[in-house]
Amino acid sequence: MTLLQQGKADLVIGQAAKPPRHHLSVPLFRFEVLIMLPLEHRLNRKRRLCAKDLENETLITYPVAEERINLIREILTPDGIEIKRRTAELTITILQLVASRRWHSSVTELGCQKPC
Repeated sequence: MTLLQQGKADLVIGQAAKPPRHHLSVPLFRFEVLIMLPLEHRLNRKRRLCAKDLENETLITYPVAEERINLIREILTPDGIEIKRRTAELTITILQLVASRRWHSSVTELGCQKPC
């Protein structure tokens, strides 16, 4: 946003929690936050989950700041839910940990689709 304000950029593709009044923010695409769970997990019986359902669970994510994780920033934090978190750098590692029945992960819909 700083480059826009300084007149050094014409547009920014990124995420701003609250763009300044004199800037227009337009979403480029929509996505859902999905939870990957082991098949036998108790939450698999539910059609929809709420923040409270994830209390006392461990979330595995990429090693980024919590403010950058949509599930934490947009869903858990506003509802006052704090969860344990483990990180892994590789998607395959996250999938293996979920499959091991010890963890769950939050991913976008694109992260759950089979490759073409």
